[in-house]
Amino acid sequence: DSADQLYKNLKGKYQELDMLQIGLIKKNAEGTYYDLFRNRVMFPIKNEYGKVVAFSGRLYKKAENEPKYVNSPFTEIFTKGDTLYNLDRAQPAIKTAKRVILYEGFMDVIASVNAGVKEAVASMGTALTPVQAALIKRFADKVCVCYDGDEPGFEAISKAIPLLEEAKLDVSVLLLPEDLDPDEFVRKYSCL
Repeated sequence: DSADQLYKNLKGKYQELDMLQIGLIKKNAEGTYYDLFRNRVMFPIKNEYGKVVAFSGRLYKKAENEPKYVNSPFTEIFTKGDTLYNLDRAQPAIKTAKRVILYEGFMDVIASVNAGVKEAVASMGTALTPVQAALIKRFADKVCVCYDGDEPGFEAISKAIPLLEEAKLDVSVLLLPEDLDPDEFVRKYSCL
């Protein structure tokens, strides 16, 4: 819960400017450095080659006026809309299954992989980009979209389908019942 523990741990090894540029710390009006990620479960975001390019932190306890997720800012090596979470680890399963299962978020991918669906990747939100669609096409010809089973999820699916089809992908959709997201669905109905 410390406001600057990461900064203190890194300051002897790295320059403040470098830590600021990659988004690990911020600077307040008084000129004091503080950690961007606090009280969060951290997800390293890797590119398709397995290199860490960013981080995302999810709150693990309720906090007022705090966003559920905080992501690294855009940098020379990270643009959220150019990256698919878990693509580096899913490639062997994608090659075997000859498809990609596309989710919205980290927890959906983690739950699905734990349930045996290993060709899982996430767009890290509902705003799929043409770059992400093209990235999927590099690894498979088929994609199954499995976004949340609520109204925003349905809207996101309807926006994603044309982008995926434009990338020349064979698109299918898995609709979840009861307004469940994939993580909740796996926890509720999985035998694991």
